[in-house]
Amino acid sequence: MTTETEVAGGTDREEPQATSSRLGPLILTLFALYARSEDNWLSVAALIRLMSDLGLDDRAVRSAVSRLKRRGVLTPVRHGKSAGYSLDGATLEMLAEGDSRIFEHNRADEADGWLLVVFSVPETERDKRHELRASLTRLGFGTAAPGIWIA
Repeated sequence: MTTETEVAGGTDREEPQATSSRLGPLILTLFALYARSEDNWLSVAALIRLMSDLGLDDRAVRSAVSRLKRRGVLTPVRHGKSAGYSLDGATLEMLAEGDSRIFEHNRADEADGWLLVVFSVPETERDKRHELRASLTRLGFGTAAPGIWIA
């Protein structure tokens, strides 16, 4: 939430501090942009420097990195005397799949036809429903109506 403080003659908006739990996606993005092309490794010092350039606190960055490490997204790796991290294999594969969806031009052929997915997942299993929708979106499906997806 953004807060306002009084400044001579008006208000000045202060940006909220990012919490370490919100930094995970940003750290993953930095690894995707910079580490994959650099032997899938980024030093802790470089990561903290990059995040510092964005105005983020190094303690929050370290906490977010620790959380990503616990989830198995980042793997600690040393290069000589430098400590750093690499993306794990599953995360690299996920990023490669995303790259191909975004950058490769696999146009559907008219002969391929249409594929409909119809489903009904009860409210008590909303997490599964959300996971199914996210998977269908990643696969290139779009919604035709609630519970009906087409590709």
